Amino acid sequence: MATFIHDGKSIDYTPGSAVVAGAVVVQGELVGVARTDIPAGTLGALAVTGVFDFPKATGVGTAIAAGANCYWNAAAQQATLLSFGNAPLGVCIKAALDADTTVRVLMPSETRNKELIYSAEAASNNVTNTVAETDFDKQVTIPANTLKVGDVIRVRLAAIAPSTNSTDTLTLKLKVGNTIIISTGAVDVANNDVGFIDADLVVRAIGATGSFVAAGVQALGVPGTVAAKPFVLGATAIDTTVNQTLKATAQWSVANAGNIARLDVLDVQLVSKS
Repeated sequence: MATFIHDGKSIDYTPGSAVVAGAVVVQGELVGVARTDIPAGTLGALAVTGVFDFPKATGVGTAIAAGANCYWNAAAQQATLLSFGNAPLGVCIKAALDADTTVRVLMPSETRNKELIYSAEAASNNVTNTVAETDFDKQVTIPANTLKVGDVIRVRLAAIAPSTNSTDTLTLKLKVGNTIIISTGAVDVANNDVGFIDADLVVRAIGATGSFVAAGVQALGVPGTVAAKPFVLGATAIDTTVNQTLKATAQWSVANAGNIARLDVLDVQLVSKS
């Protein structure tokens, strides 16, 4: 038999140190928000249901769509799409753009532990008529202090060159920040040639002097016949205390309006042992 206590919109909470109104408090998998200031050692209450605006990261790849499950990154003090190592927060009820500093969340929701943290729902910008290495605009930001030792960032990308000029070459790269994970090298591509990169990044250490290793395959050439080439990247530095952007770039050898490359697929998973 269960005994009814109250409607569960808030819970009792006695903090060890003072808590200010609006503070987000995580207890295991439970997230609450202080509606008023709570002095240290004093019984107060945390709201565990309701609609709140939570801080979020800004930058390319940080947008949160309406209906998406959100999680609370206590280290970064931000709402995020990443479930791994974070507490279930609720569901986004108002789409937040990359530049938005907050996201509106309905607490609680039936969140699920999902591995897919990003997928490009539309084709990227075209990289054309330039010799400068250019970022595709489909990217994902991994928030600061999210990664843990042993985490695996799994990436799959596919690009196409629907139009090409003469013997001009194309180079595709997968990067985290400014660090190159793998490059296809310069290839004399023909119309509708494709590029493909499949990579696993394994976190070896975290912090300002963190590191990762990577392995996978890459290919750039004629669909159905181009050979996939395996690669291995040894221990490489990464600062996990700051936001890290996972992205792909394209670079043409000649600036010509007939040279066009775009990114059609970018899927990113974060696989955690926890």
